[in-house]
Amino acid sequence: MLILISILAVFAGGLIQSAFGFGFVIFSLPIIAFFMPPKVAVPVLLTLATFNTLIVALKSFEDIQLKRIWPLIPAGIIGIPLGTLILLRADSGFIKVLIGATILVFVLALVEFHKPVKKERAGMAIAGFASGILQGSVGMSGPPVILYFSNQEVSKKPFRANLIFYFLILNIITLFSYALAGIYTKQVLSYTAILLPALILGTVSGIFLFKKVNEKLFKKLIIVFLIIMAVITIISGLRII
Repeated sequence: MLILISILAVFAGGLIQSAFGFGFVIFSLPIIAFFMPPKVAVPVLLTLATFNTLIVALKSFEDIQLKRIWPLIPAGIIGIPLGTLILLRADSGFIKVLIGATILVFVLALVEFHKPVKKERAGMAIAGFASGILQGSVGMSGPPVILYFSNQEVSKKPFRANLIFYFLILNIITLFSYALAGIYTKQVLSYTAILLPALILGTVSGIFLFKKVNEKLFKKLIIVFLIIMAVITIISGLRII
């Protein structure tokens, strides 16, 4: 049952990530964490997410706006060690509730606040640092940067390409951080190998799905998706189900 549910969650997460540029860990982790300890689930999904972003990045390279997103990268890298420390020491239920609540705050801001930030470098530095902490702790670096780029009204292709490139860099750095912290175990590597085929299939499917998603639907899906995942994460953290 664990393997079957994990395969389905990873397939769906891979499809969403490659179609929209984010969402793999946010979607998959709340589901898999019901059956697997967070200290196992997070590194497994983060490793798989790295494969996913690498595959999709090859298709989106020409749309990356490196000059616009470079302040995110050093800020995100600085936050990763702190997030890794949280994963090692904090109660998993507390982390899930905190992340779920954070996502809801971002969604509220995404819906109600649409004033572009004039000082983009400062805004990206803050978003990058916050996403680095979330990346290291639960592998969910998306909410801060998704909020930032959506608020700046970036069009669909650059939005997706910039997110993918940024996530790829953070994922690689986080893998090294986890390795140094001793988070990788035989169990983590075993689950990663088992779930990799489902990820690849979902990723390829998502690439084709992306071509059929229009701009308005894309923005609505971001909001709905984040709300659903936030609620699931909070419920999981409170151990209601």
